Amino acid sequence: MEKDKFLKFLGLCKKSGKLISGDYSVEKSIFNNRTKLLIIAEDSSADKVQKYTQLSSSYNIELITCLSKEELGCAIGRNVCAIIGITDINQKNKLLSLYQ
Repeated sequence: MEKDKFLKFLGLCKKSGKLISGDYSVEKSIFNNRTKLLIIAEDSSADKVQKYTQLSSSYNIELITCLSKEELGCAIGRNVCAIIGITDINQKNKLLSLYQ
């Protein structure tokens, strides 16, 4: 994974308004069929990982588990962030290519 490019692109996604963070907002976006990609921090609780793994399979959303809460949070201008949703298909494809 190209970690620096991945984190910088997450910041661009945030600035473009196509990134949703936080449990409630991401869940609402999933239920409204807006989310194209979920990113969960590696150090998230087992319950949170299980919850979003089930939601991603139920709603056919791709899921990435990577980085720490601090790294994800820093990339989007927060202290910590455990869950991120991407709502744009092109940004999803770019993040997946950087993740490979």
